[in-house]
Amino acid sequence: MAPPTGSLLSPEESSRMQSEAPRTPPSAATPRLTVLTTTRSVSGSAWQALSSRLPGSVLTSVQRWAVDSQRSACRNAMVAGTALAVRRAEREEVEEFLAARVPAPATEQSRLDALAGHEPQPSDGPGRAQADPGGHPGHTAHG
Repeated sequence: MAPPTGSLLSPEESSRMQSEAPRTPPSAATPRLTVLTTTRSVSGSAWQALSSRLPGSVLTSVQRWAVDSQRSACRNAMVAGTALAVRRAEREEVEEFLAARVPAPATEQSRLDALAGHEPQPSDGPGRAQADPGGHPGHTAHG
């Protein structure tokens, strides 16, 4: 396949780069990594043999990982809990401020009474109809 027209590399540079490319696949040149298991599943002698081959910094990191991980998780949980508590306190403060300045919503019956232009009477209740003096149900006393 021919290189695309307008290539940034000259043909000499392209052939030089191809000749410098590694001839072996990376997996053949790279040594296989040792598979580490958890320290609890390794017997004492196997752990000693493994630890003698590991650099000191890696060994220390492996031994301290569980403790460091748990400390980080606890710290993260405390930071998140503190942030939630601060937000909750701010929200409650805003709700108290608004409750003190915004009147409570009126009930449906008080709205109807205001539209009718009279004050609610103690016998008037939502959904209650009083019988007229003649005893006919369904007629209200005030009209």
